[in-house]
Amino acid sequence: MDGLENVSIMGAALAAGVDECRFIRERCAFIRWDGQVAPCMALMHDHAIHFRGGTRHNRRHIAGDLNQRGLPEIWNAPDYAAFREKVVEFDFSPCHVCGGCEYSGDNRQDCGGNVHPAACGGCLWAQGVIQCP
Repeated sequence: MDGLENVSIMGAALAAGVDECRFIRERCAFIRWDGQVAPCMALMHDHAIHFRGGTRHNRRHIAGDLNQRGLPEIWNAPDYAAFREKVVEFDFSPCHVCGGCEYSGDNRQDCGGNVHPAACGGCLWAQGVIQCP
């Protein structure tokens, strides 16, 4: 039981990778009730997360609006494609373990110079803390 590599729930391994986004890797998009398209669950809505005694305020990021454009047009937009590529490279500061600078309280910017919506180093999904089957 030292490692969780062989333990799974509903087919999802408990030993989730870190510094990667399953949503981007699996080419997901999330559509809100109002037709707004977000690249991941964490960026669908403004919300606060509480982790290790701290609070991080995450601001949503909307890639497009289905009321104005179709999903293929939103998906293939240069800014959305560039965002997905940046997340695959995952060159973000590890805000989930640091929590010690002025950037750790929200996802607007990280200490590596990444700006919203690119502060994925503090994303609990990308760090394997939250896992969805």
